Amino acid sequence: MIFKEIRIGKAHLDVTGIEDLLSPTNSVDSEAEGATDDDENTNAVAQPSVASWTNSPVWRNRRSRRASRQPLNIQRSKNQLFEVDKLSIEDVFITNRVTGFALSVPAIEWKGFKALGDSVELGELTVNSDRLKIETKPGETAEVNGQQVKFQKKLEGTILPLLHKSVRQPIAFTIDAAPTGSNLVWRLTSLEGKMEVYQGADEKGFVRCNDADLSAYFDSPAPEHLTTRAVTSQKGSKEIVKLEKGSFKMGLSQFEIQPQEGERTAASATNDFTAVNRSADSVITYHLLILDEPWKFEQRLTSEPPMKPQELLAKVYYAKSFSELSEADQKSIELKKAGFSGWPKDPKSQTSKPKAETPELETQKP
Repeated sequence: MIFKEIRIGKAHLDVTGIEDLLSPTNSVDSEAEGATDDDENTNAVAQPSVASWTNSPVWRNRRSRRASRQPLNIQRSKNQLFEVDKLSIEDVFITNRVTGFALSVPAIEWKGFKALGDSVELGELTVNSDRLKIETKPGETAEVNGQQVKFQKKLEGTILPLLHKSVRQPIAFTIDAAPTGSNLVWRLTSLEGKMEVYQGADEKGFVRCNDADLSAYFDSPAPEHLTTRAVTSQKGSKEIVKLEKGSFKMGLSQFEIQPQEGERTAASATNDFTAVNRSADSVITYHLLILDEPWKFEQRLTSEPPMKPQELLAKVYYAKSFSELSEADQKSIELKKAGFSGWPKDPKSQTSKPKAETPELETQKP
Protein backbone atom coordinates (compact mmCIF):
# COMPACT_ATOMS: atom_id res chain seq x y z
CA MET A 1 0.00 0.00 0.00
CA ILE A 2 1.64 3.22 -1.19
CA PHE A 3 0.34 6.74 -0.64
CA LYS A 4 2.11 9.17 -2.96
CA GLU A 5 0.66 12.24 -1.25
CA ILE A 6 -1.84 13.01 1.49
CA ARG A 7 -2.76 16.66 1.92
CA ILE A 8 -5.03 18.33 4.48
CA GLY A 9 -5.59 22.03 3.98
CA LYS A 10 -7.31 22.76 7.30
CA ALA A 11 -8.42 20.50 10.13
CA HIS A 12 -9.66 20.46 13.71
CA LEU A 13 -8.62 17.20 15.36
CA ASP A 14 -10.34 16.32 18.64
CA VAL A 15 -8.17 13.59 20.20
CA THR A 16 -10.38 13.04 23.23
CA GLY A 17 -10.11 9.35 24.17
CA ILE A 18 -6.76 8.79 22.46
CA GLU A 19 -5.34 7.86 25.87
CA ASP A 20 -7.52 4.74 25.92
CA LEU A 21 -6.56 3.87 22.34
CA LEU A 22 -2.83 4.08 23.09
CA SER A 23 -3.07 2.16 26.36
CA PRO A 24 -0.99 -1.06 26.37
CA THR A 25 -4.06 -2.90 27.72
CA ASN A 26 -5.88 -2.16 24.47
CA SER A 27 -3.64 -4.48 22.47
CA VAL A 28 -4.08 -8.17 21.70
CA ASP A 29 -1.62 -9.11 24.45
CA SER A 30 -3.44 -7.20 27.19
CA GLU A 31 -4.15 -10.39 29.13
CA ALA A 32 -0.48 -11.14 29.67
CA GLU A 33 -0.45 -9.51 33.10
CA GLY A 34 0.32 -12.76 34.84
CA ALA A 35 3.13 -13.63 32.46
CA THR A 36 6.61 -14.06 33.84
CA ASP A 37 9.46 -11.91 32.59
CA ASP A 38 12.19 -14.33 31.57
CA ASP A 39 14.58 -11.48 30.82
CA GLU A 40 14.34 -9.54 34.09
CA ASN A 41 18.07 -8.84 34.18
CA THR A 42 18.41 -7.81 30.54
CA ASN A 43 20.25 -4.51 30.06
CA ALA A 44 18.01 -1.58 29.11
CA VAL A 45 19.60 -1.22 25.69
CA ALA A 46 19.29 -4.86 24.61
CA GLN A 47 17.78 -5.37 21.17
CA PRO A 48 14.91 -7.78 20.35
CA SER A 49 15.47 -10.88 18.26
CA VAL A 50 12.53 -11.32 15.88
CA ALA A 51 9.96 -8.64 15.09
CA SER A 52 6.20 -9.16 14.84
CA TRP A 53 3.29 -6.97 13.86
CA THR A 54 -0.15 -6.83 15.50
CA ASN A 55 -3.23 -4.67 15.19
CA SER A 56 -2.20 -2.86 18.36
CA PRO A 57 -1.70 0.90 17.87
CA VAL A 58 1.42 0.88 20.04
CA TRP A 59 4.85 -0.65 19.54
CA ARG A 60 4.98 -3.80 21.66
CA ASN A 61 7.62 -6.42 22.42
CA ARG A 62 7.09 -9.91 21.11
CA ARG A 63 8.13 -11.46 24.41
CA SER A 64 4.95 -10.43 26.23
CA ARG A 65 2.82 -11.64 23.31
CA ARG A 66 4.55 -14.99 23.42
CA ALA A 67 3.92 -15.25 27.14
CA SER A 68 0.22 -14.51 26.68
CA ARG A 69 -0.13 -17.71 24.60
CA GLN A 70 -2.72 -16.08 22.35
CA PRO A 71 -2.62 -16.21 18.54
CA LEU A 72 -1.94 -12.98 16.70
CA ASN A 73 -4.79 -11.59 14.67
CA ILE A 74 -2.52 -10.07 12.03
CA GLN A 75 0.89 -11.22 10.80
CA ARG A 76 2.96 -9.01 8.55
CA SER A 77 5.00 -10.87 5.96
CA LYS A 78 8.46 -9.78 4.89
CA ASN A 79 7.08 -8.71 1.50
CA GLN A 80 4.32 -6.40 2.76
CA LEU A 81 4.99 -2.72 2.09
CA PHE A 82 3.35 0.34 3.65
CA GLU A 83 4.64 3.67 2.38
CA VAL A 84 3.67 7.34 2.68
CA ASP A 85 5.77 9.54 0.41
CA LYS A 86 4.34 12.83 1.65
CA LEU A 87 1.83 13.90 4.29
CA SER A 88 1.18 17.62 4.69
CA ILE A 89 -1.18 19.56 6.93
CA GLU A 90 -1.27 23.29 6.33
CA ASP A 91 -3.43 24.38 9.27
CA VAL A 92 -4.46 22.10 12.12
CA PHE A 93 -5.97 22.70 15.55
CA ILE A 94 -5.67 19.79 18.03
CA THR A 95 -7.79 19.62 21.19
CA ASN A 96 -8.56 17.18 23.99
CA ARG A 97 -11.79 17.92 25.86
CA VAL A 98 -10.78 15.76 28.85
CA THR A 99 -7.34 17.20 29.56
CA GLY A 100 -8.01 20.70 28.21
CA PHE A 101 -5.03 20.40 25.85
CA ALA A 102 -5.07 22.65 22.78
CA LEU A 103 -2.41 23.12 20.11
CA SER A 104 -2.50 25.23 16.97
CA VAL A 105 0.02 24.13 14.34
CA PRO A 106 0.04 26.08 11.05
CA ALA A 107 2.25 23.60 9.15
CA ILE A 108 3.13 19.90 9.49
CA GLU A 109 5.00 17.91 6.86
CA TRP A 110 6.04 14.24 7.01
CA LYS A 111 8.00 12.74 4.13
CA GLY A 112 9.38 9.32 3.33
CA PHE A 113 7.79 6.90 5.83
CA LYS A 114 8.31 3.33 4.66
CA ALA A 115 7.74 -0.04 6.35
CA LEU A 116 8.82 -3.17 4.48
CA GLY A 117 8.70 -6.32 6.56
CA ASP A 118 10.90 -5.78 9.61
CA SER A 119 12.58 -2.72 8.10
CA VAL A 120 11.14 0.70 8.97
CA GLU A 121 12.25 4.10 7.68
CA LEU A 122 10.74 6.84 9.85
CA GLY A 123 11.13 9.55 7.24
CA GLU A 124 11.37 13.26 7.99
CA LEU A 125 8.96 15.22 10.19
CA THR A 126 8.78 19.02 10.11
CA VAL A 127 6.56 21.13 12.37
CA ASN A 128 6.60 24.90 12.04
CA SER A 129 4.42 27.06 14.27
CA ASP A 130 4.56 29.84 16.83
CA ARG A 131 4.02 27.21 19.56
CA LEU A 132 6.08 24.22 18.53
CA LYS A 133 8.96 23.66 16.10
CA ILE A 134 10.39 20.27 15.08
CA GLU A 135 13.05 19.46 12.49
CA THR A 136 14.29 15.98 11.49
CA LYS A 137 18.00 15.28 11.11
CA PRO A 138 20.05 12.12 10.48
CA GLY A 139 20.44 9.86 13.47
CA GLU A 140 23.63 9.51 15.49
CA THR A 141 25.23 6.86 17.66
CA ALA A 142 25.01 7.67 21.36
CA GLU A 143 26.22 5.99 24.53
CA VAL A 144 23.43 4.77 26.79
CA ASN A 145 24.26 2.88 29.99
CA GLY A 146 27.77 2.25 28.72
CA GLN A 147 26.63 0.79 25.40
CA GLN A 148 26.59 2.33 21.92
CA VAL A 149 23.08 2.67 20.47
CA LYS A 150 22.64 3.66 16.82
CA PHE A 151 19.60 5.87 16.24
CA GLN A 152 17.99 6.27 12.84
CA LYS A 153 16.59 9.79 13.29
CA LYS A 154 17.11 12.83 15.48
CA LEU A 155 14.22 15.22 16.06
CA GLU A 156 15.30 18.66 17.23
CA GLY A 157 12.47 20.77 18.59
CA THR A 158 11.54 23.77 20.68
CA ILE A 159 8.48 24.33 22.86
CA LEU A 160 7.59 28.04 22.71
CA PRO A 161 5.80 30.11 25.37
CA LEU A 162 2.62 30.42 23.27
CA LEU A 163 2.08 26.66 23.64
CA HIS A 164 0.90 27.11 27.24
CA LYS A 165 0.59 30.04 29.61
CA SER A 166 2.84 28.29 32.16
CA VAL A 167 5.87 28.15 29.81
CA ARG A 168 8.29 30.91 30.84
CA GLN A 169 10.88 30.58 28.06
CA PRO A 170 11.58 28.40 25.00
CA ILE A 171 12.38 24.78 25.92
CA ALA A 172 14.69 23.00 23.49
CA PHE A 173 14.58 19.21 23.23
CA THR A 174 15.89 16.37 21.09
CA ILE A 175 14.35 12.95 20.45
CA ASP A 176 16.58 10.16 19.09
CA ALA A 177 14.57 7.29 17.62
CA ALA A 178 15.27 3.89 16.08
CA PRO A 179 12.56 1.38 15.06
CA THR A 180 13.37 -2.26 15.81
CA GLY A 181 10.49 -4.08 14.14
CA SER A 182 8.01 -4.55 16.99
CA ASN A 183 9.27 -1.72 19.21
CA LEU A 184 10.65 1.78 19.07
CA VAL A 185 13.88 2.64 20.88
CA TRP A 186 13.90 6.32 21.80
CA ARG A 187 15.71 8.85 23.96
CA LEU A 188 14.54 12.32 24.99
CA THR A 189 16.94 14.98 26.27
CA SER A 190 15.97 18.48 27.38
CA LEU A 191 16.62 21.31 29.86
CA GLU A 192 20.14 21.86 28.55
CA GLY A 193 20.97 18.17 28.90
CA LYS A 194 19.93 18.02 32.55
CA MET A 195 16.95 15.74 31.84
CA GLU A 196 17.14 12.43 29.96
CA VAL A 197 14.43 9.81 29.32
CA TYR A 198 15.14 6.51 27.58
CA GLN A 199 13.20 3.40 26.58
CA GLY A 200 14.84 0.37 25.00
CA ALA A 201 13.48 -2.32 22.72
CA ASP A 202 12.74 -4.51 25.76
CA GLU A 203 10.54 -1.72 27.19
CA LYS A 204 13.02 -1.09 30.00
CA GLY A 205 14.35 2.39 30.47
CA PHE A 206 15.00 5.25 32.84
CA VAL A 207 14.28 8.88 33.71
CA ARG A 208 17.24 10.96 34.94
CA CYS A 209 17.42 14.53 36.16
CA ASN A 210 20.64 16.21 37.21
CA ASP A 211 20.17 19.61 38.87
CA ALA A 212 17.20 20.44 36.61
CA ASP A 213 15.57 23.75 37.54
CA LEU A 214 11.98 23.26 36.41
CA SER A 215 10.84 26.57 37.87
CA ALA A 216 13.11 28.41 35.42
CA TYR A 217 11.05 27.05 32.52
CA PHE A 218 7.55 26.81 34.00
CA ASP A 219 5.59 29.55 35.74
CA SER A 220 4.33 27.28 38.50
CA PRO A 221 5.51 26.04 41.92
CA ALA A 222 7.70 23.36 40.34
CA PRO A 223 10.75 21.70 41.97
CA GLU A 224 14.08 23.49 41.62
CA HIS A 225 17.52 21.84 41.30
CA LEU A 226 15.89 18.42 40.85
CA THR A 227 18.27 15.47 40.97
CA THR A 228 16.80 11.98 40.79
CA ARG A 229 16.64 8.72 38.81
CA ALA A 230 13.79 6.33 38.09
CA VAL A 231 13.96 2.94 36.35
CA THR A 232 11.01 1.88 34.20
CA SER A 233 9.98 -1.55 32.94
CA GLN A 234 7.03 -3.47 31.57
CA LYS A 235 5.72 -6.72 33.06
CA GLY A 236 2.71 -8.09 31.23
CA SER A 237 0.20 -5.22 31.17
CA LYS A 238 1.86 -3.47 34.12
CA GLU A 239 4.09 -0.44 33.75
CA ILE A 240 6.47 -0.38 36.72
CA VAL A 241 8.41 2.66 37.95
CA LYS A 242 11.14 2.35 40.61
CA LEU A 243 12.09 5.75 41.98
CA GLU A 244 15.52 6.00 43.57
CA LYS A 245 16.87 8.53 46.06
CA GLY A 246 17.17 12.17 45.05
CA SER A 247 16.50 15.72 46.15
CA PHE A 248 15.12 19.08 45.08
CA LYS A 249 14.43 22.54 46.48
CA MET A 250 11.24 24.56 46.76
CA GLY A 251 11.98 28.10 47.84
CA LEU A 252 14.25 27.88 50.88
CA SER A 253 13.36 24.26 51.72
CA GLN A 254 15.34 21.15 50.74
CA PHE A 255 13.34 17.95 50.11
CA GLU A 256 14.74 14.43 50.10
CA ILE A 257 13.03 12.08 47.63
CA GLN A 258 11.98 8.77 49.18
CA PRO A 259 12.75 5.56 47.21
CA GLN A 260 9.44 4.06 46.08
CA GLU A 261 7.90 1.78 43.51
CA GLY A 262 4.70 2.38 41.58
CA GLU A 263 2.82 0.52 38.90
CA ARG A 264 0.14 1.27 36.38
CA THR A 265 -2.47 -1.10 34.97
CA ALA A 266 -5.88 -0.69 33.38
CA ALA A 267 -7.43 -0.31 36.85
CA SER A 268 -4.46 0.94 38.83
CA ALA A 269 -4.81 3.01 41.95
CA THR A 270 -3.29 6.47 42.14
CA ASN A 271 0.47 6.34 42.76
CA ASP A 272 1.84 8.71 45.40
CA PHE A 273 5.55 9.55 45.25
CA THR A 274 6.84 11.58 48.19
CA ALA A 275 9.74 13.74 49.32
CA VAL A 276 10.34 14.95 52.89
CA ASN A 277 11.69 18.11 54.49
CA ARG A 278 12.58 17.76 58.18
CA SER A 279 13.25 20.59 60.63
CA ALA A 280 13.38 20.93 64.39
CA ASP A 281 9.68 21.80 64.72
CA SER A 282 7.98 20.12 61.74
CA VAL A 283 8.02 17.49 58.99
CA ILE A 284 6.75 18.66 55.60
CA THR A 285 5.92 16.07 52.92
CA TYR A 286 5.68 16.80 49.21
CA HIS A 287 3.34 14.44 47.31
CA LEU A 288 3.36 13.87 43.54
CA LEU A 289 0.18 11.99 42.67
CA ILE A 290 0.10 10.17 39.33
CA LEU A 291 -3.63 9.85 38.69
CA ASP A 292 -5.59 7.11 36.97
CA GLU A 293 -6.38 9.51 34.14
CA PRO A 294 -3.61 9.37 31.52
CA TRP A 295 -1.01 12.15 31.60
CA LYS A 296 -2.46 13.77 34.73
CA PHE A 297 -0.74 14.47 38.03
CA GLU A 298 -1.19 16.62 41.12
CA GLN A 299 1.13 18.22 43.66
CA ARG A 300 0.26 18.32 47.36
CA LEU A 301 1.91 19.47 50.57
CA THR A 302 1.16 18.14 54.04
CA SER A 303 2.82 18.76 57.40
CA GLU A 304 3.14 17.35 60.87
CA PRO A 305 1.96 19.10 62.98
CA PRO A 306 -0.73 20.34 60.58
CA MET A 307 -0.51 23.94 59.35
CA LYS A 308 -2.84 26.22 57.43
CA PRO A 309 -2.02 26.40 53.69
CA GLN A 310 -0.67 29.96 53.87
CA GLU A 311 1.54 29.13 56.86
CA LEU A 312 2.79 25.92 55.26
CA LEU A 313 3.71 27.64 51.99
CA ALA A 314 5.31 30.58 53.83
CA LYS A 315 7.50 28.16 55.75
CA VAL A 316 8.47 26.23 52.61
CA TYR A 317 9.28 29.22 50.40
CA TYR A 318 10.43 31.88 52.87
CA ALA A 319 11.15 30.06 56.17
CA LYS A 320 8.87 32.58 57.90
CA SER A 321 5.33 32.79 59.19
CA PHE A 322 2.73 34.25 56.82
CA SER A 323 2.28 37.39 58.97
CA GLU A 324 6.02 38.17 58.71
CA LEU A 325 5.94 38.35 54.90
CA SER A 326 5.66 41.52 52.87
CA GLU A 327 2.47 42.24 51.00
CA ALA A 328 4.11 41.20 47.72
CA ASP A 329 5.31 37.89 49.19
CA GLN A 330 1.87 37.22 50.66
CA LYS A 331 0.35 37.67 47.20
CA SER A 332 2.92 35.26 45.74
CA ILE A 333 1.90 32.67 48.36
CA GLU A 334 -1.73 32.99 47.29
CA LEU A 335 -0.69 32.39 43.67
CA LYS A 336 1.45 29.38 44.61
CA LYS A 337 -1.45 27.90 46.58
CA ALA A 338 -3.32 27.33 43.30
CA GLY A 339 -0.45 25.12 42.08
CA PHE A 340 -1.19 22.51 44.76
CA SER A 341 -4.30 20.43 45.37
CA GLY A 342 -5.77 18.63 48.38
CA TRP A 343 -5.99 21.63 50.70
CA PRO A 344 -8.58 21.23 53.48
CA LYS A 345 -11.79 23.13 52.90
CA ASP A 346 -12.10 26.51 54.54
CA PRO A 347 -14.61 26.16 57.42
CA LYS A 348 -15.90 29.67 56.66
CA SER A 349 -16.98 28.56 53.20
CA GLN A 350 -19.06 25.67 54.51
CA THR A 351 -22.74 26.39 55.06
CA SER A 352 -23.95 25.78 58.59
CA LYS A 353 -26.47 27.23 61.00
CA PRO A 354 -25.12 30.33 62.71
CA LYS A 355 -24.52 30.02 66.42
CA ALA A 356 -26.26 32.38 68.82
CA GLU A 357 -23.87 35.11 69.85
CA THR A 358 -23.38 35.90 73.51
CA PRO A 359 -23.14 39.63 74.27
CA GLU A 360 -19.81 40.65 75.69
CA LEU A 361 -19.80 41.93 79.24
CA GLU A 362 -18.25 45.28 79.93
CA THR A 363 -15.62 43.59 82.10
CA GLN A 364 -14.43 41.30 79.28
CA LYS A 365 -11.24 42.17 77.50
CA PRO A 366 -11.53 42.62 73.73
